Amino acid sequence: MPYKMLALDLDNTLLSKDLTMTPAAAEGVRQLLGRGIAVTLATGRMFPSAAFYARQIGIKAPLATYNGALIRSIAPDSPTVLRPLPPDIVRRIAALCHRNGYYVQLYNDDRLLVERRTKETEIDPDLLHNPCVEVGDFTKADLGPTPKMLLVADPKAVPAIRRQLQQEFGDALYLAASKDYLVEIMG
Repeated sequence: MPYKMLALDLDNTLLSKDLTMTPAAAEGVRQLLGRGIAVTLATGRMFPSAAFYARQIGIKAPLATYNGALIRSIAPDSPTVLRPLPPDIVRRIAALCHRNGYYVQLYNDDRLLVERRTKETEIDPDLLHNPCVEVGDFTKADLGPTPKMLLVADPKAVPAIRRQLQQEFGDALYLAASKDYLVEIMG
């Protein structure tokens, strides 16, 4: 059976450590597209980051971004499937992070939002192509639909933080980790 679609991640898959795509990788994707195979990106990255790379290599299929919480094509006015975290849960997670001294950031209207920019903020590869906005206390900020929150912590603390989130929020959250120092939080 011939393949009909290929879904690729960005970081550590399609992109090199310097966050660039090698000419060989780009050409490989273009060859697949030329053979009529649909190619898409499935990533934890923000939509604008994924769209930047999709445009580079000619991907037209809808992109699965924010760990699947937003699916959208780069075509203008294309349909969007968005599964945001409920606003009350965003505020409760922010409060939990405040109580425990955890760094957390969130994504909102294709912007990276932080309470205040710190060294933890600077590790996010999405900063390369997206604005970062300081909004102050997340529990008080006026926030729109949030497809994803990202918690950065010492890798030794991450398992306990995951357990804490699972105990408090149960099935209301989907947790992922693309690096050992991250807890990626989706609805």
